[in-house]
Amino acid sequence: MAEFTRLSPGYTVTRNGDSWQSVGVQIKPVNTALEVPSMSIPDGFAVTIFALGSNSSNVMIGPSKAAAIDVNRAITLQPGQTFSLFVKNTNCIFVSGITVNDVLIFISEKFS
Repeated sequence: MAEFTRLSPGYTVTRNGDSWQSVGVQIKPVNTALEVPSMSIPDGFAVTIFALGSNSSNVMIGPSKAAAIDVNRAITLQPGQTFSLFVKNTNCIFVSGITVNDVLIFISEKFS
């Protein structure tokens, strides 16, 4: 039997977006941090980062160029794995990888 959690009083539900948006980043060159192209994220929403399942190896994300290439500081995504961040814009995220043509997709809701 499924269990449901009651929302506490005062909890605010954010309305759904009118649409969605995405931007992709292809790893080129390898072992080099790339800034994700700018995509504004609505307040209260997250950007979901998806490492394509067809990727040949892990990819890394970080809040700076230095962090994105440092295995001790970066978040590592395996092929097919997702991760979500609450940020205002995707241009504060940096990515790197060890295989040319691996791809990360950044997806978020959008308002008209």
